[in-house]
Amino acid sequence: MTRKKQKALYALAMLVLLGCGLMMFIIAANEQSVISSGLPAADRIRLQDLIAQGSAKNKHVELLDFYFGKRFIYTTELTQFNDVYVPVFPSGQSESANNLQVLVWIRNDRNSNEPLLQNAQDLGRFVAQFNRYPRSVTGVLRQPTERMRSLTADAYPGTNGQSLQVLWARDFPTQDSVNVQWSICLACLVAAAVCAVAYKRYRGKSKDSQIGLEVTAAEAAAGKVVLVNIPERQETITVKIPAGARDGTRLRLEGKGRPGKIGELSGDFYILVHVK
Repeated sequence: MTRKKQKALYALAMLVLLGCGLMMFIIAANEQSVISSGLPAADRIRLQDLIAQGSAKNKHVELLDFYFGKRFIYTTELTQFNDVYVPVFPSGQSESANNLQVLVWIRNDRNSNEPLLQNAQDLGRFVAQFNRYPRSVTGVLRQPTERMRSLTADAYPGTNGQSLQVLWARDFPTQDSVNVQWSICLACLVAAAVCAVAYKRYRGKSKDSQIGLEVTAAEAAAGKVVLVNIPERQETITVKIPAGARDGTRLRLEGKGRPGKIGELSGDFYILVHVK
């Protein structure tokens, strides 16, 4: 592989590893924030009590005694979606803006503890089944984004956006799993740094040098071993002229050119064969 290709390979590997490292950092930091927000054991609480009392220190809750509303809220309305926010109301109370203070956030990812919902039809069947046979939903309470408050107000005019909460329906992470994610993140960043150093060395390679060497036609045909002096390195080396060498043949000795500075590779040394 040529130096140019090696340099390009190091640059590509550095960018890929850096991207993976940053992605793992975001994932690990998000999971760590979930752990810091609650306890492994979820607190069981009725929706009416959550509205009246507010959330406790443990944001990991099992929500009880509620039903899903009929106006679903999407961050993006597509044929197939990745997540959806479903309004929930206390059992026995009307589906109105005054009673809306919690949205259940269902994401189609590996952390979700709810069924895979790929389109509006799946969601409609899920909600109808749930309201027919109510059960609890476990997840982590979070504050909604301003965009989600705005979308909720559009779907239910008069909703108090400041009191709105989001229950992210998901499994609670373990510290061991998050530690693995931090380790992968660190490994990617270290590997990216190694590739960056290697790329810099190839990028900063010193200049090459070249000398001419005269041989007879007979020596070129048979091949010859000669002693060559490298002035820049004050070094004498043994070089074999291959049999059948022609006039203009160029022999390359990798790393035998001008010495590189600190952190740089040495240049290459070339021998240009002249057949007399």
